[in-house]
Amino acid sequence: MAKKKTTFSFADMQKTMGVISKKAGILIDTDITERTYINTDIYMLNALLSKSIYGGVSDNRMTVFAGPEAVGKSYLCYNIARNAQKTGKNVIYIDTEFSIELSELTDFGIDVSPEKFMLIRSNKVEDIKFMMSQFLDTLKQEKIAGNEIAETIVFLDSIGQLASNKEVNDAIDGKNKVDMSRAKAIKSLFRIINADLGYLNIPLICTNHTYKCFTKDTEVLMSNNSYKNINNINIGEYVKTLDGDKIVENVVDFENSTVMEIILDDGEIMKCTKNHKFLVNENWSEDENDSCWISAEDLTDSHFILAVSE
Repeated sequence: MAKKKTTFSFADMQKTMGVISKKAGILIDTDITERTYINTDIYMLNALLSKSIYGGVSDNRMTVFAGPEAVGKSYLCYNIARNAQKTGKNVIYIDTEFSIELSELTDFGIDVSPEKFMLIRSNKVEDIKFMMSQFLDTLKQEKIAGNEIAETIVFLDSIGQLASNKEVNDAIDGKNKVDMSRAKAIKSLFRIINADLGYLNIPLICTNHTYKCFTKDTEVLMSNNSYKNINNINIGEYVKTLDGDKIVENVVDFENSTVMEIILDDGEIMKCTKNHKFLVNENWSEDENDSCWISAEDLTDSHFILAVSE
């Protein structure tokens, strides 16, 4: 007699996948919950981030505050850290700029006691990647074992000050070479930690600098060797850069910025913000703080512009 066939149901699939996911540290989400937020203490910003003046940054996602220097990005982080502690979260603060002191943080109402706050100082992206990947893997193993993870929030202030080992070693050796490792290491850092942070339900708040802008009618060389005005470039298109073709990941419109006019010897006029970087040395480095890059406000008629920082 032929054996009667049975159906391996979707419920069976779910059970099997559940066993596998626990062993692998993969999250299968079955709980229907409302997203919760951490107050920034700025009502308009709360509304922009969460559609409510009483909201704020998501308490289980990554949020990046980007803007020019000295506009209060770190101040926002301090507000969020204080309010996160009020909800019961502990704080891990990675200071890449070596710019804050524990004694100053107490002025913002932050509890810096070792039981609730950890200040980490480093600007080596490889070191931070190693530290965070090892740390998060340890927490994952604890969660897989069925242990509760203390509620925590991580800050990275700022991305812009992260340096690569190659960049530092080249500076020590007096070399002025292209450093492609920094950008790759930063991308790798976020690829590695983002999923683990999500699995562990740990929010990450980052700051970054933005200061390089051309006006909307500036033409940009695209990957197909055509030119398009900045205001006509769309996310997902590719542009030419010194580092090959790059995809456009975001388009940001800044209002009320001071614009300079730069007149070249052939009569061409370029309009940009005063801090936009121009390449004036053919032995260029990706590090825009290098002497081969000059801000628009520092250009003189003795400089020869080789390229513009994208």
